[in-house]
Amino acid sequence: MKYVLVVALEEELEGLNGEYNVLYTGVGKVNAAITLTKYLTENPDIDLVINYGTAGGVNPDMKGMLHIGKFVQSDMDCRDFGFEQFQTPFESNTAKIVVDSKGFTCYTQDKFATTIPDGYCNCVDMESYALAKVCLVFDKKFKCMKFISDIIGQGDQTSDWEANKALGVQMFESSLKDLIGER
Repeated sequence: MKYVLVVALEEELEGLNGEYNVLYTGVGKVNAAITLTKYLTENPDIDLVINYGTAGGVNPDMKGMLHIGKFVQSDMDCRDFGFEQFQTPFESNTAKIVVDSKGFTCYTQDKFATTIPDGYCNCVDMESYALAKVCLVFDKKFKCMKFISDIIGQGDQTSDWEANKALGVQMFESSLKDLIGER
């Protein structure tokens, strides 16, 4: 199976052992969508896109690595025009993208979450919804793992992210070979 490991920032993978096919997108939904779209256009033989990254947690008791299966673009709000919250106007299948109904829910927004967003989610990031949508359009299998590096609204989130992001790489590394079928 041909795969690509998609990560926003190189520093989110610092310390990963081994040689992997990695694509760095930069931060945010637009950068993620553009970079992955270009890559998949140039590499149509890719079967699997794996997203790894850090995320802000909602529940202080839920920490560590989460397998994400549901993705919501949480800063999309056109209810004033008659659309559902989180629905992209004039699209029917994008209020929530589900790739694994057993997975956790991640809200994606183009800002660092310092307050818990409206609705139900387990974590918040800045790229995964866009990556899931590109995979939906390109008919590619998508898997996503998020490490809870900080808790939204608690402590010094920036310092927590800096201090904890390396722990996520260690946890992710233990499951990566299973994700790409090398075990």
